[in-house]
Amino acid sequence: MKTISEPERLQLAVGALWAAYVAVLATLKLEFARTTAIALGIVDTIRFPTVRIFSPLVRSLLGDELGHWTKTVITSLLTIVAVAAAWYLQMIISAFYSGLRGGRMFADAAIRLLVGKGWIDKVPGIAKPFDPEQSYFDEAIGYTLAAFGFLFQLLSGFGLPFPFNLVFLPLTAVEWFLRLQISFSASGVHN
Repeated sequence: MKTISEPERLQLAVGALWAAYVAVLATLKLEFARTTAIALGIVDTIRFPTVRIFSPLVRSLLGDELGHWTKTVITSLLTIVAVAAAWYLQMIISAFYSGLRGGRMFADAAIRLLVGKGWIDKVPGIAKPFDPEQSYFDEAIGYTLAAFGFLFQLLSGFGLPFPFNLVFLPLTAVEWFLRLQISFSASGVHN
């Protein structure tokens, strides 16, 4: 406490971090609830025919002693599969959006740099003077990067390759902490 000369600044910084944490948590809770609600809606729609189709097989696997668990086992497995599928599809949608947004941000920054340095006039095939509203150059850069970024995420299984996985390990730990906190604190999302 002796080394901190401005405790009010520290208090403001901690308050800002807390506010950011709560905002992220609220956003993730909403996303979790929405994705899980979609999955549970799918389960509710296909539960009856699935139970009818798979009951004889599951009942024979469980035997007479545990046969009364048949419907519960089928419904639970169906829920797990539906939630996992919904979350995987949500990851694909998020990766696609991230790719598009990141590609667009990079293209806009690259065009500003090229225009600012006067290098845009040296790019072949670009009309002079450069008008981003009339040119497809920025879209070509952005969508190309978006496609590469999306494919990279998809092919890498949405994980970080070595050595980035080590460099970003603290952020990965925070991500898993948030996932666990959202999963275990999401009240009202039950089957």
